[in-house]
Amino acid sequence: MSLWIIRVALIGAIAIGTSEASKEGSTEWREGDAFYEQLATPIGATWSGTRLADVATGLSRSYNVAIVLDRRVDPEQAVSFSVAERPLIDVLVELARRRDLGIYLLGSVACLCPPDTAERVEMAGRARRAEVLRLQSSARQRWSAKESMSWDELSTPRELLSQLAKQGRFEITNLERLPHDLWAAGHLPKLSLADRVSFVLGQFGLTYEISGDSKKIRLVAIPEASASERTRKAGDTAKHHVEQWKTAAKRAMRTKRSAQAKKSRTSGGKKEVRIEKFTAREVEIEPLLRQLTSRLELTLELDRKAIDLAGISLERRVTVSLQQVTPEEMFEEILAPLGLKATFSGKTVRISTLVKK
Repeated sequence: MSLWIIRVALIGAIAIGTSEASKEGSTEWREGDAFYEQLATPIGATWSGTRLADVATGLSRSYNVAIVLDRRVDPEQAVSFSVAERPLIDVLVELARRRDLGIYLLGSVACLCPPDTAERVEMAGRARRAEVLRLQSSARQRWSAKESMSWDELSTPRELLSQLAKQGRFEITNLERLPHDLWAAGHLPKLSLADRVSFVLGQFGLTYEISGDSKKIRLVAIPEASASERTRKAGDTAKHHVEQWKTAAKRAMRTKRSAQAKKSRTSGGKKEVRIEKFTAREVEIEPLLRQLTSRLELTLELDRKAIDLAGISLERRVTVSLQQVTPEEMFEEILAPLGLKATFSGKTVRISTLVKK
């Protein structure tokens, strides 16, 4: 079920891509490294005249990633396009581009917003986190503490901010600056206190300043965009950051795989094989796989039926450059963007399609 506020006069709306279960706090949102891993997951989907709120809800529900529509974004606008085996983050960027929106990340939340606000809100969030790092130890720990965030139907942002102030033991000196609004029920993954406050205020183009003793905050406007930002096309902000996000996602996956490999070496006593350097440019995927398995003294099995049903051509050409990777890591780097995976069993590697979660 999509969630968004019923508009009353000039009252704004916020739509959160979530399910009924998430209102009760039971959704297992991907957080931290797992969030970046999921952003790098190749997906395929088709929308034809689908409401934007439903697209956000569907993606959130399918991949357990919190996707938020800024209160200034119309959740009723139609979405029509198809994607095939592209990373989730690329799909979100394309969605933003097609609907003339911006996109930014706040902790483990992806936010779709008006095109001229993404860069500003993201910069304001970074500035607040940097400010927190300069606080004294006890205050820094309080502002860095991560908790999930939930609210009931027709909650007001002032109520949410007042609750955060109570939790964080600080006073808001000018709460009246926050406009009146009504929000639908929602639930977000764990965010630091600094990011939770930024989440609420960012919907109104506001941020905050922390007093020297960290016991008070003052609401202030997020600085206006520079001339270059005002002329930037919709989606450019997201494109500017997407490689950074992909790098974080790739780093998270490699950390996970390294931990798994270490566990395997410890339990099985098998000697790890690592590829010092591997480069291929515009090479057809099937000959490449056969050459690699031959060099690694592995037997190659291709699940051609599944691959053909998925519409994936083994004649596609790939370009890849890797260093210091295991065979498992190398095959994943090559195959995942194509919607394929490698399963190792002894000296056999079987190539089949990715199974969507």
